[in-house]
Amino acid sequence: MPPIRGRRAPTANFSSGSRPNTIGVPDRALDDLLDLLDGRSANSAAAAKRTHARWPFRHGSIRLTLEHPGGSLADVLVACRNLSRGGAGVLHGAYVHVGTRCTVHLPQDDGKVAAHSGTVVRCIHVSGRVHELGICFSRPIELAHFVELDPTQGASTFEKVDAGGLKGTVLAVIANDMDERIISHYLSATQLGVKFARSLKDVESLMSVQCSAIIIDLAVEDAPEALACLRRQGVDAPVIAIGDSADVMTKHQLQSMEASAFLARPLQSDHLLSALADGLLAADANALTPDPGLPAPVVESCVALVRSLADQLRGLLAENDAVRGFACCQQIRSAGLQLGLSELVGAAETAGSRVASTMSPRDALPEVEELIHTCKRVRAARRAA
Repeated sequence: MPPIRGRRAPTANFSSGSRPNTIGVPDRALDDLLDLLDGRSANSAAAAKRTHARWPFRHGSIRLTLEHPGGSLADVLVACRNLSRGGAGVLHGAYVHVGTRCTVHLPQDDGKVAAHSGTVVRCIHVSGRVHELGICFSRPIELAHFVELDPTQGASTFEKVDAGGLKGTVLAVIANDMDERIISHYLSATQLGVKFARSLKDVESLMSVQCSAIIIDLAVEDAPEALACLRRQGVDAPVIAIGDSADVMTKHQLQSMEASAFLARPLQSDHLLSALADGLLAADANALTPDPGLPAPVVESCVALVRSLADQLRGLLAENDAVRGFACCQQIRSAGLQLGLSELVGAAETAGSRVASTMSPRDALPEVEELIHTCKRVRAARRAA
């Protein structure tokens, strides 16, 4: 992947004094150094073994909190090189022992900074005082919060997929026999069951089948109606679209379908597996799972309510109805309390307060969108065969 200039985080002062980072390298020289490192590692043996794809995430100054033996903490400013859903690569001006626990403070694309705990799993001397630290996160992050993932460009957070680790059921709405045979062949090494449909009528006959992912051929005439039918029934599985090309019309279709990936013909096995891994494994990692001690009927009804309220809230954005928007946020908050989901409760309180203070859901758009996104992450359990 060619070097890409990332967003710059605002510099701050910790143990590095007035310098932007502990290696003391300014922006322009840092770009040259990162270009050199990217060139060296592009075809390395380590790159071929990686599970998670790395994305350029160039920041001259991000905060790294290191936990030293005994529990003492030290804040330093480091330069960030790249990011994956499983970890980050940063440049630091000193050696750090492998196994050191740490917290990385990453700037999101919405301007906020998110703290993610992890462990130093690699420390490589680059030159002089410069060391590159490989940090493995305690829990995979949602990469879309930090880098732009364009589904039309085949973007995937996985570089290598264990096909045998993919489990569940895929519902594939496909236009022809050839693609059906190809998809069946590509998924033969997985533990995924595949149910095929050719039309809305076929989908309606399969409504009782719970699915973990949906593959939709844009050539199927009533594909949007089929997806809408599934959504109305509470099927929130990620969507992978396939088509001939990623033109402007296709991009509009992908947005309306909220597709997580797009595969252009001819279909390729590694691209399909990566897209499914993104939809299945990444969704699992970022899902908000209710308190397992609750009765199943209570969980299911509350999760269904949360999804319904999220849809209502999106509709209220268009109407700009502050009273109903606030009430909707309060209902989501109540459902979050019932489910034991503090993150959902917090998002609902933030959005509700913002709607109440502005008297306009549109003026509270960032908070409302964040609440809708959080609602989409709530699910009772993976939908499996």
